[in-house]
Amino acid sequence: MWVLCLFDVCQRCVCVQVKRLEVLLTKCKETIKANKERTQQLVSDKETTQKQLELLTQEHDLLKVTCVIFLLCFTFRVGGVFHYWPHY
Repeated sequence: MWVLCLFDVCQRCVCVQVKRLEVLLTKCKETIKANKERTQQLVSDKETTQKQLELLTQEHDLLKVTCVIFLLCFTFRVGGVFHYWPHY
């Protein structure tokens, strides 16, 4: 009789452990899914930011070239007025 009782207790312990592990597994799966979605969002944000950076870099380079051209064309002032270079 005590063997059956001991078996019953062990079986209940195993059932409790299995239930606890099932709950833990479910939480882990949910965490993995949430992290995967967050990672996908971060990758998308990174790609968008990288494209914006490339556009801003191109705009910055264009402005630098424009400034150099301006400085080369308007290199001197006469009477407070900038004159176009070369002056014909």
